[in-house]
Amino acid sequence: MSHPIDIDDAFNAFSRVRVSEVRGGVLPARISELLEQLCTYFCIADDADRARILSRVTTKISFLFFNHATRMAFNSVRTSTASLVNSGLTALAIENCMFDWRDTMVRMAMLYRSGQLIGIDSNSAFEEVASIASSPMAERLRSFASRAPEERLPAKFGFKESRNSAGEFIYEAVRDASVLHGRTLLNEKIRPE
Repeated sequence: MSHPIDIDDAFNAFSRVRVSEVRGGVLPARISELLEQLCTYFCIADDADRARILSRVTTKISFLFFNHATRMAFNSVRTSTASLVNSGLTALAIENCMFDWRDTMVRMAMLYRSGQLIGIDSNSAFEEVASIASSPMAERLRSFASRAPEERLPAKFGFKESRNSAGEFIYEAVRDASVLHGRTLLNEKIRPE
């Protein structure tokens, strides 16, 4: 299969990005572009290339996929673009709970709600990505989508719908969030580019 993205080059670029360089959630433009290309390719890749992509993800770069998923949750609402929900879910499928499944759940809640806000069938979006995800991740996606509606809300994970200083849609950490899922969420906004 012809590759619209050089997988090795993309992961080499990802490995050079440090968390400290991504203050405020803004990724370098080239990294954002590579993440989007990788997510797009993952959806059409054969099983061998999907496995190759999954094998390259490490805990040191998983934050890039969380960042992408968060930005897609925000931007899908800002632009009413359904494909951004799928891109965010695909980023989570690629990250494959490598770092911490609880971080994945937070982004699932955001993406599920964003889909609802723009009028798509979030269950279908989750199923579409589950159909190409690894077995454990596919089960997590399906399980999340089948939760009771109140159990899928970002508020359940310590976030609320809000606006940033520019008036753009975001999910903001709840100030008085107590320990959720075994840890305390910080009082900060995730600020994508």
